[in-house]
Amino acid sequence: MKSLFTYCTVIVLILSLGFCTKKFGETTDPNTLESNDTVYTSPNSRNLDIIYFVPSDVDTVAGYHKRLSEVFLWIQNFYGKEMERNGFGYKTFGLLTDKSKGLIKIHVVHGTQQKYAYRYSGGSGNIQKEVNAYFATNPTEKTSQHIMVICPDFGVDSLGKKVGAPFYGVGRWCFAVDRPDMDVANIGTDSFPVGSFGGLAHELGHGLNLPHNAQKESERSNKITALMGSGNTTLTRSETILTKADCSILNVNEIFNNDANTYYGAVKAFINKVKANYDPAKSAILLSGTYVSDIPVKGIAYYNDPNINNEGTGGNTDYNAITWASAPLANDSFYIEMPIADLRFKEDNTQYALKVRLITENGRVVNNVFNYTWSGGVPVLAFNSLDEISKAGWTVIENNSAQLTTPVAQVIDGNPVTTWHSRWETDPIGKYPYIITLDLGDVKTVSAFTVLNGKGDGGGRFVKNVEVFTSMDNITYTSEGSYDLVRSNINTAYAFSGSKTFRYFRILMKSSHDGTQNAQLSEIGFMP
Repeated sequence: MKSLFTYCTVIVLILSLGFCTKKFGETTDPNTLESNDTVYTSPNSRNLDIIYFVPSDVDTVAGYHKRLSEVFLWIQNFYGKEMERNGFGYKTFGLLTDKSKGLIKIHVVHGTQQKYAYRYSGGSGNIQKEVNAYFATNPTEKTSQHIMVICPDFGVDSLGKKVGAPFYGVGRWCFAVDRPDMDVANIGTDSFPVGSFGGLAHELGHGLNLPHNAQKESERSNKITALMGSGNTTLTRSETILTKADCSILNVNEIFNNDANTYYGAVKAFINKVKANYDPAKSAILLSGTYVSDIPVKGIAYYNDPNINNEGTGGNTDYNAITWASAPLANDSFYIEMPIADLRFKEDNTQYALKVRLITENGRVVNNVFNYTWSGGVPVLAFNSLDEISKAGWTVIENNSAQLTTPVAQVIDGNPVTTWHSRWETDPIGKYPYIITLDLGDVKTVSAFTVLNGKGDGGGRFVKNVEVFTSMDNITYTSEGSYDLVRSNINTAYAFSGSKTFRYFRILMKSSHDGTQNAQLSEIGFMP
């Protein structure tokens, strides 16, 4: 007769096996179709890395491997066709695929915590930490900087309240949710979850560096919708597109290219001259300019982002931005015609941020912002570059306060985005008045000084009252009068009483527009 101890041992062993919890980073799952003879390949050296992330109290959705493989292959083809339609050839993101089985590689990562730790609001950071830990343990599995995380539907909590999983983009990461009915076999049927499917394709766009933007009015009237606008609700239901601006960015995405180049490194690029005017004969905004970049520019995208109902013009308020794109001219300039019939909002005083984005060959996108408004049904374009003299040979020889990260030399570097800012983070904290003195290298005769107040993208602390001085010898200075600088990110000229000849120029800043002790200037220059 077996002892009671033996029976107890067997029972404990059975119970321990029956209630064994999944280990963190475990990649085996009963719902996967992967087997020992599954071989994943890709023509690209870098691919979209797909993670199926499962909290400890949730399971994978039945049949996810086959369904999601077909979903991603469908979306991969959609991106490729849109690239081709926009003139870039059939070019799409890489996926590790076993073509004989129709499967893509999906990494299953089981989280260490329950679903509430990975909820929609704030939970993506915890997921990222655990996925990064998985890749740290399995470094050869990470093939690119673009990661798509799919979570099973989290269902409800113990109180019956819905627990939403992350469904958005965060940098080059993007998140979406798996459902049993998200199956390409259901496309066109009432059971197909259009929003979830289109939402996955939309959030993938964010993970591939795409901002929001909308279809042109001519497209909207033909019931065409941009994926990165509200296309998450129309994909597979009606014609949904990637805009040419989208495709210009994807063209230099690391997983759209099979090369050994390094992507997303630092770039120094800015627009140094811009000219805009409304041509009534063409009923279009004509925009041209030149730029400086230490990395070749492969394309330029133009986003006309309206500020409707004071929504602003930043992230998540740009769904209604209307876009154009062009190739660079002569490697340092651009030109585009934007018919105003394709802009939706043209009421008097409607404010627009025109975001001109330089798309460099290493995948970085550098934003330059110019503001305009409307009057009488036509755009009022007041941001044209001024005809300034060259800044070659100039130096800053005096400044009484500067933040270490915004050195004063940036007021004469020709870059409207870089700035000088008074010291605000370390002692001694700056206080008005502030002084900047320039040595122009030799004697100049000019009619006005120019100031780009604040930052070129509209931020910063705007200086208000200044007094300016000139000198031939840096000893005796003559006051040329006091001026109130405009509260604007438009480079503005302030005329002297007549032509002035000098070598040294001093600007004494006395007050700010916002009443604080902070000061910021982007550029100082002179008109001939």
